[in-house]
Amino acid sequence: MFDVVADIAFIVDQSSSIRSKNFQLVRDFLENTIGGLDVGEGKIKIAVVLYSDFPRADVSFNTFDDKTDILRYISSMPYGRGKTYTGAALKFAKEHVFTKARGSRRDQHVQQVAVVITDGKSTDEVARAAAALRRSGITIFALGIKDTEEDDLREIASYPYKKFVFNVEDFDKLNSLSNILTKTLCNEITDSIIPRVSLSQKHSDDEKNNNTNFISEYSKFHSTFDDMKNFTKQWLEAFEVGNNHVRFGLVKFASSATTAFRLHDYNTKADIEKAVNALIMEGGGTRTDLGLREMIPLFEEAVRTREEKVRKLLIVITDGESRGTEESVEVPAKLLRTEQNVTIYAIGVKDASEPELELISGSPQRTFYVKNYDFLDEIKKDIITEICSFEGETFDYWHMFILYLQHRYVNQN
Repeated sequence: MFDVVADIAFIVDQSSSIRSKNFQLVRDFLENTIGGLDVGEGKIKIAVVLYSDFPRADVSFNTFDDKTDILRYISSMPYGRGKTYTGAALKFAKEHVFTKARGSRRDQHVQQVAVVITDGKSTDEVARAAAALRRSGITIFALGIKDTEEDDLREIASYPYKKFVFNVEDFDKLNSLSNILTKTLCNEITDSIIPRVSLSQKHSDDEKNNNTNFISEYSKFHSTFDDMKNFTKQWLEAFEVGNNHVRFGLVKFASSATTAFRLHDYNTKADIEKAVNALIMEGGGTRTDLGLREMIPLFEEAVRTREEKVRKLLIVITDGESRGTEESVEVPAKLLRTEQNVTIYAIGVKDASEPELELISGSPQRTFYVKNYDFLDEIKKDIITEICSFEGETFDYWHMFILYLQHRYVNQN
């Protein structure tokens, strides 16, 4: 057994393509998987959503407390027929399963998990419903059987895919995944909380301050824009912010580059969060070179405001490849890395060029790519871990800039 607490909903395809004999194998798989979880009051709670043409939830989080009762239901779980409306099932789970009325303990900060089991491509559009479910704080595992394409599962699952996507070539191979899925579920629940990083805890007192700058791109969709701003604000919770700790600055770029705020403009989390909330969605081209060029005098200025040795970090976020540049992005990026000793993390989303991201960061270890903006939250822990595992020259302060790309917005009117 595993000593973990979570609300786990199994979202199970029962469409006609599965067939009755194979659905029994799905029942066996669920019995074995749930049998390995520590189910009970104050521990793991289980919900079950069945779907084909329409979704239904026979078991909510507050239906059963005893594992025996859940397994009894699973053993006789009804098989239906119809098409594979996975998108509708995910929307249903968000609106009618992961709710307080149905026993979800989200308001108690209990980890929320969905496990989608399907044997084929969704009849309806699934990407938007999956993104909405993930954005609401649900971690999604996607398990495909037989004819399910890997790309379809990636549209559903959380990031990284190697952790959250499972695929078997036939139903009789399902049970081989049972123990693996159980352990992965428990590991994910245990590791789900990102600890607040105290630099004085992570390093010695004379290493505790940093200056971080962010360069980022804004999308034309407001939900994406909000994802970007939320991602930025979440960094504030991971570090000690202040004039004698980590200082943050932010630059935006599109067809040109604009400094939103400098490192010394704000010294509290509340003030920085207020400044991020006030950012306005704009548009233009993709001049990553100009964004990087903007950083050079900003880091020079940051060093002049501090007599102590400063570790300089730059986080670049973009969802597209540079267009119409006067020079390769490698030129200003290399100047920052070599002449100013700036450590650069390059984060690409959607249509970003992974080779270009690596030219910016100068290292595959500091290059990250995700398919959708809501996956940014999933990679935050990896980046913070990499930043805080730094072993090298001792610094007195940290300067951190974030560089946003203000997306290639095109007016359709």
